Amino acid sequence: MKKTLLFAALAALTTGAVAQTWNFSEFTATTFNETTEVNNFKIYANSEFGVTIDANNKTVDGVSYTQRIKSGGMSQLDSLTNEPLARVYEFPVTGAGTVEYVMTSSSSSGTGRFIKFVANGDTIAKQEAPAGTVEKYSFEYTGEATNMQIFFTGGINMYMVSYTAGEGGGETPDTPDTPVEPAGDWVFDAASLAAQTYSEDIVSGIYTFLCNGKTWVVDANTARFSNDSTIQYTQRIKAKSKSNTISIACPDVGTLTFGVRTGSNSDVTRTLVATQNGTEIYNKLVLESDTVEHGEGAPKAYLTHEVAVPAAGEVTITMPTGNLNYYFISFTNGQGGVQQVLDLGKLFMSGNVVIADGAARLYVYDIVGKLVATANASELDLNRVSRGIYIVKAVYADGRTQTLKIRR
Repeated sequence: MKKTLLFAALAALTTGAVAQTWNFSEFTATTFNETTEVNNFKIYANSEFGVTIDANNKTVDGVSYTQRIKSGGMSQLDSLTNEPLARVYEFPVTGAGTVEYVMTSSSSSGTGRFIKFVANGDTIAKQEAPAGTVEKYSFEYTGEATNMQIFFTGGINMYMVSYTAGEGGGETPDTPDTPVEPAGDWVFDAASLAAQTYSEDIVSGIYTFLCNGKTWVVDANTARFSNDSTIQYTQRIKAKSKSNTISIACPDVGTLTFGVRTGSNSDVTRTLVATQNGTEIYNKLVLESDTVEHGEGAPKAYLTHEVAVPAAGEVTITMPTGNLNYYFISFTNGQGGVQQVLDLGKLFMSGNVVIADGAARLYVYDIVGKLVATANASELDLNRVSRGIYIVKAVYADGRTQTLKIRR
C-alpha cells in the first residue's frame, strides 16, 4: 500500500492553505497499524492499537458522508514522555481560525466519551461525543501556527475535520491579555468516564490514572462531600491494586482537592500519599467516619482531602496501604487554593450573579471545560445559563487568576 496515495482526492489542498477539509468519505477504507501521514493529516497507530476507516452512511447539516474514521478506543500515550503512540490524530493550523468536526460515540449507549483538541500542550476544546446520533461541532482557535492534536477518552467515530484560517473564517474573537487555562482540565469528575473496567491508562485533562499492570474500575455510586454538600456525585473510579497511581500535571502553585473514600467502615489503615519531585507533600488516613452534616436532616457529606502543591509540575498520588475510590479531583491555582478564594470573598455568587471584586474579565466553563459565558467586567449575570455545575475563572489586571466551583 502506498501511503502517499491514500488521499489522492485531496491532493489539491496544500500546506498553508486558507482552508482544508479532511472528509473521511474520500479516504481509502483501511486499517492503519502504523503511524501514517498523508496530505498533512497524521494518524498515530501501531500493531496493537489500530485505527480503521470503514463504510458508514450518515447525513449531517445536508452533507452526506459514506465513511468514518474509528479511534477504536482511548488514545495511547508514552507513560514517560506523554507523546502520542496510537489513536491520536494531528493536523496543521496556520494561526487563528475555525475548526469544525463531525463525530459520534462508537457505542449507541456509550456516554462519557470525550474528544480533546490540544495545541502546544494546551487544551483548546473538549467535547463529549453524543451517543446514538452524529453531530457537527466547531470552535475558534486563537493561537499561533502549530500542529493540533486530537485525543480520545474512548471509542469515537469521526466523519470530517476542517480548519479555516482567520481571514477565511470570519473575525477572530477578542482574547484576554492573560492566557486562560481550560477550567475543565483542572476538574475531574468520575461521572465523565464510561462505567467499565480499564486496563489501559486513563487521561482526563491534567489527570492520568496509571494502571501499572493492574486495572481501574468505574462504577455507579453516590456520595456528597463537605466542600459542597449540594452536589451529589454519581460515579467513582476505584483503584483495584496498591500498584495503581495517579499522575497530576499541576500547572501552578495551588491546591488539589480530593473527594475520596475507602468504601470500608472497618479499614482504618488506608492512606492518601502525594509526592512532588521526590518529596512527600501529603500523607493522611482516609476514613469513612470523617463526615459532617450541614444541619438537621441534611445528607451526610464526607470530608475532602486538601493537598497544598508548592510548585508547578507533576504530583504523584499513591495508596501504599490500600485501595481508594475517587469521586472527583480538582486543582485550584494560587497559594491559598479554594479556601483562600472563599474566605477573601473576592470571588462569589449572589443570587445568579457571579461577582469578583476588581476582576478585569470573567469566564464561566461547564464541567467538561466548554466556555459558556464571559464578560469584560467584575460581574456576570448567569440567568440565561441553564442549571448545572460550573467553574468560574476571574482574571485580574495584575495577572492573578482565581477559580470557583458553583452550582446554578
